Amino acid sequence: MAVAVVAAIAAWAVPQWRAGVDEARAWGWQRELIDGLERARAHARVHGEPVTLCGGTPEQGCTPDGWSAGWLLVRGDPDDGADGGAPAVLAQGRGAGPRHTVRVSAPLAGGIHFEPGQWSAASGTLTLCRDGRIAAEVVVAITGRPRPGDDRGAPCE
Repeated sequence: MAVAVVAAIAAWAVPQWRAGVDEARAWGWQRELIDGLERARAHARVHGEPVTLCGGTPEQGCTPDGWSAGWLLVRGDPDDGADGGAPAVLAQGRGAGPRHTVRVSAPLAGGIHFEPGQWSAASGTLTLCRDGRIAAEVVVAITGRPRPGDDRGAPCE
């Protein structure tokens, strides 16, 4: 009888626990990405050098479809190839995690560029999707200022 009770409680508790872990992962992804964007804006202004926050990992570099794997904060524009080598990575952030994907609006797919004394060149939304629904999102204004989105639970398109 005791084993049956424990099994019933476990059958109910495990999905609840997993949903809590997924919720915490989504919140952490959102907060870390917002912090990375704020750091990028500040770095460009304080250090007087252009920086880019883009999707990817140090091993693969910046790629338009790399946002689910994580993000990188790099010096300059990784697409200009001016220095002939890999861009210097200033910071990196976590990927989407299991059962999650990141969708990026087209203007942000190649990265968000910050120039000293100028506004960001692109605005858009980075969306963390889980099971076809929005788990978290970050909206980037034309100024480069990030904020949490408010479409949580809506379908990912």
